[in-house]
Amino acid sequence: MTTREDILDGLNNIAEIPTMPEVICKVDEVMNSSSASAASVADIIINDPAITLKVVKLANSPLFTRGRRIDDVRQAIVQLGFREVRNIVLALSSVNMMRSVNNIDHKKFWQHSITVGFAMKALAKFYKKSDLDEEFLSTAFTAGLLHDIGVLVFDQFFPELYQDVLDSAVEGGDEPLDGLELQELGITHCEVGGIILARWEFGIPIVDSVLNHHSPESASEGKMLAELLNIANFICNNQGITNGTPLQSLGFSDLAWEELGLSLDDSREIIESVRVEAEKSQVLLSLSGS
Repeated sequence: MTTREDILDGLNNIAEIPTMPEVICKVDEVMNSSSASAASVADIIINDPAITLKVVKLANSPLFTRGRRIDDVRQAIVQLGFREVRNIVLALSSVNMMRSVNNIDHKKFWQHSITVGFAMKALAKFYKKSDLDEEFLSTAFTAGLLHDIGVLVFDQFFPELYQDVLDSAVEGGDEPLDGLELQELGITHCEVGGIILARWEFGIPIVDSVLNHHSPESASEGKMLAELLNIANFICNNQGITNGTPLQSLGFSDLAWEELGLSLDDSREIIESVRVEAEKSQVLLSLSGS
């Protein structure tokens, strides 16, 4: 049996791969209803005291506060907004998944992932073709946050195989991480991530964008997300906000840049926006205990 077949078979039989935390599933369900309110979202979050405390602390942090002290989660939701709270809860919940890592830097991984998530939202504001609604921006954050989840799965459940890939990365060469994975394992973290996100029942656009974030031209239903993800991922790597492995993608898709209507004049503002989002990710990580 080939390594690829071993990994695919393992993914089908590994019971320890977690499901998405119940709190985020319930928050999404309420937010997608016509009766969503700060109180209804708060009623779900307060069932998890640890997350409740973190959301309130975050609302009082310098990057999020608007000058008045926030004392409870309902006030935090009103101040931060439904969608931002949803993204924060998703990020805090995700950081606690698969903490038993072997070969990668867990803190760097999540700083990169959270920053890419926030950067997706920032980058979307430069998209020239149409106005993007808050629901799309939440979807973009989710895709960014979870785009490298396949790396964690490789590292936790196939550590020896993945160590060989990372050793090859350290040895140098021009091959990006996904190229080395394909050479040595027959499958990339992009494909593994797509499999896991489909198992978690995320929508097709998110699964498609994660599957194709290094080759957005191959995406279909998630093409815009994949293009945003490709650029956001590159910018974060370029700014030194990497995913805890020795090697990242070496470039970005010129076609994605063109189709998103981005220009060189946008570059300075885009990079500055990403730096601000990186500060947000550090605050989130400090609250998560990572």
